[in-house]
Amino acid sequence: MLNFIFLAALTFFPVVFASDEDCSAFYPTQSSEKSCEYKILAHYRQQSYLPEDPLGDYVLLKGLDLRIKEKVQLLFGKKTIQEDLRLALFDEANQTEALRLLGLPAPTKPIYVSEEVDFDVQKLQEQVLATDLPDDIKERLITTPGAVRIEGQKNPLKVEGLTKMFSQVIFEESLKNSDACESMTPKIGQESKWSHGPSPITGKPLRSKYKLFSKLLVALAMGETNAYLYVGQEPQLRDWLLLQPSRSVTLESIFRESYRLNCGNVANTLMTILNVLSEHFRFSNRQQLIQTTKLSPIINHLGNRADVFGPWYHFFGLMIYGYHHGVVLGTIMGNIEKGTSLFYNEVDERQENYMLGALRVGKKIKKMIEQDQFKAFESSPESLQREEYLDLSEDFTKKLEKMNK
Repeated sequence: MLNFIFLAALTFFPVVFASDEDCSAFYPTQSSEKSCEYKILAHYRQQSYLPEDPLGDYVLLKGLDLRIKEKVQLLFGKKTIQEDLRLALFDEANQTEALRLLGLPAPTKPIYVSEEVDFDVQKLQEQVLATDLPDDIKERLITTPGAVRIEGQKNPLKVEGLTKMFSQVIFEESLKNSDACESMTPKIGQESKWSHGPSPITGKPLRSKYKLFSKLLVALAMGETNAYLYVGQEPQLRDWLLLQPSRSVTLESIFRESYRLNCGNVANTLMTILNVLSEHFRFSNRQQLIQTTKLSPIINHLGNRADVFGPWYHFFGLMIYGYHHGVVLGTIMGNIEKGTSLFYNEVDERQENYMLGALRVGKKIKKMIEQDQFKAFESSPESLQREEYLDLSEDFTKKLEKMNK
């Protein structure tokens, strides 16, 4: 999504960056010599739901400005990035150092599991044993760590099945009573918008070419919706997630729990999930976060090092974007992101790219709420079964045989 904004910035308007402003009002113990990007990016986080947040908007726009600067430098072949900008990049060690130099406390370290990557060993064994490979190669593939890592080709998402599943959850929960909620009937909710207040630094209207994009899109591009679009139910959902067994949390179960916490507000339901997933986006070892290990795979992959965090984050990010903005712009944005990621990283993330289907799911769910379809909803409990909304049945035996010829 950042690549989409970057390309639009280069295509539709000149890359002219905002001038540096005095941050001393927010960091009185620091001189104003260092850049605002450096100071504020390392620290700002919403602590409660804020319908209007001029400071958060200022920080978010400054953060995007910094990332666009970085990409321009890389695009035109500059080998170094200014030191104060480098320290504010999305990297665990650099963020900690930036905070230290500012005299601010270091961030709370997330809890990691062991460095050993866990994956579905039973699935690997079944697929390897089904091949026509010699027994010694079969044994090597099964017992050697890292010997197999194959990205699937089959689309794992069943859009209609996902729509039915989420609809079934909403229908079931809407019939229940809750001591914490007046009603559990589905509510559309609202999207967070840019604030209308003045810049907290200059006192003048907050102007930025990037405000042409929605605040949701910019926050998604930065990977830190939790810092700028906080709902309030994130701690409870995180606590619930951490109590679940390893690889047990499904799209259905986390949506249901978030729906309960948000009293049927579907926009907040989706945003709460996304905020919990993006909580440690700056940390490079996200795959080994204890909360990531609770998530079940939603892509076709064989062997270790399967990306779990990426597909989950993209799924709910695209679902909430489709919920608020529909499919057309989201599809354009997603395809540009896919192409530029392939250009920059030279990696075909086919399975993650299939998450674009979540745009349609989000749009369909919102339409059902708008048309009040849940009053005459036909219950289908079987739609909650994972195989009804995900197709993770890809056969890798031919690829295994080809890989070892």
